[in-house]
Amino acid sequence: MPVFSSATKEIYYEIDGSGPPLLLGHGLTETRSIWQDLGYVDLLEDRFTVLRADARGHGQSFRPAGSRNYSLRGFVEDITDLLDHLGIAAVHYLGYSMGGRIGYACLLFAPERLRTALIGGSSPFDRPTAPVAVRTEADVPGFLAAMNGFAGSSITGDPFAGRSLEEIRAYADILLADWPDLTPGLAARSISVQLFCGSLDPRLESIQRTCAMFPGIGCETLYGLDHSTALSDGRGIVGLLERQVFGRLDKGEVESRSPEVKPI
Repeated sequence: MPVFSSATKEIYYEIDGSGPPLLLGHGLTETRSIWQDLGYVDLLEDRFTVLRADARGHGQSFRPAGSRNYSLRGFVEDITDLLDHLGIAAVHYLGYSMGGRIGYACLLFAPERLRTALIGGSSPFDRPTAPVAVRTEADVPGFLAAMNGFAGSSITGDPFAGRSLEEIRAYADILLADWPDLTPGLAARSISVQLFCGSLDPRLESIQRTCAMFPGIGCETLYGLDHSTALSDGRGIVGLLERQVFGRLDKGEVESRSPEVKPI
């Protein structure tokens, strides 16, 4: 498994396909494997060089202790370090939930490294209302409740299955970290930015507000899907990405549709 190592970090990643470079950013508690499991790699590799990595605190990548080590600037530095390692100047970006938040942070801290940004299930106004620290196993149920509150719906399945206490502690530290104002990056953007969200996701209102505040940002609503299920519409999301990247989606176009959701 390829790994980028430095004196302070290890980032595990995978690359498939050929074409313009595309970086995929996963959500909290997920790993790079979600993009393979949901069929995105198969859908994308004929047209893109698909790069996916485990974010810090996730999967096989490094897991520093303490919320101070999970700033959004730190996540962006991991991306820029990895791109430098691979000799990639800039990428198209698709990020969901936490990965979407990291995409907003890239627009703020390293906009020159993005060619386009497609962000799902996340708005620049997201803030965890009651983050919970995890020190022992006894803290885990309270943290899961806090995650459900932040997601706005009951998380399907067990997001901590097979996860160690150290991993769960890192997830909690991410929500406890400082969250900067991400709107200046959107205001100053010089690239295409598109947003998408499930119609049943409580974030939809704030995502639509984002599009209204920043003319030129389009928003697609995925009907019948919530925060936990929106990525199941892989073909619809990949179609939106391809129209954005290859010039068939006009800047600011708003699309709403009922996706055909099927296993992929």
